[in-house]
Amino acid sequence: MPLLKEAADTCCKMKGKSDDKRFCSYVSRVVAEVVAVSGNKSIKAYTRADAFRFSDTLVTRGVAQATVKRNFECIRAIWIFIATENAIDAVNPFSNMNYGNGAKPVRRLPIPYEPLRVIQAECRRKDDEMRWLIAVLSDSRMRLAEAIGLTKQDISLDCKVPLVTLTERPWRPLKT
Repeated sequence: MPLLKEAADTCCKMKGKSDDKRFCSYVSRVVAEVVAVSGNKSIKAYTRADAFRFSDTLVTRGVAQATVKRNFECIRAIWIFIATENAIDAVNPFSNMNYGNGAKPVRRLPIPYEPLRVIQAECRRKDDEMRWLIAVLSDSRMRLAEAIGLTKQDISLDCKVPLVTLTERPWRPLKT
C-alpha cells in the first residue's frame, strides 16, 4: 500500500501530468500540508480525525473557504485514484467535509482611475522597457507573466482597435 507522498507522485504520473510543473507543485504542496499535520501514512491509515486536523490547520491559517475546498478536492482525488488502483474498499476520510469555517474571500478592488492616469503619464515620460511593461499592464488587464512573454506576433496595431492576442508559448503558460 503506497504512502501518501508516493500516491501523489503515482497519481501525477498515471494521469499524464508529471510534466505539468504547476499542477505537480500544487499537489505536492497540499500533500505536504497533510503530511505535516498527520504524517506520511498509507492512504488506508488516514482517518476522519486526520481530515479534521487538516481542515483546522487551513482554517487557523486564515485561508479562504474556496481554498479549503480546493485543497480537499485535491487530496480526496488522490485518495480515490489510489484506492481504485489498489482495490481498497474503504470510506474516503477526506470526503463530505464541511468547508464553512474558512475565511471570506478578499475582494480586490481595481486601482482608481486618477492614480492610474498619473502612473501612465510617468511611464510615457520615463520611456523605458520597465515603464512600457507597466503601461501595458495598466491598459490591458494582463497578468505580469502574460505581458512579459508578449511577442510582436501577439500584437495587431493595424486594426480599428489595437488588439493583443494571448496564446500559450513554451516560455509563458496562460493561467486561464
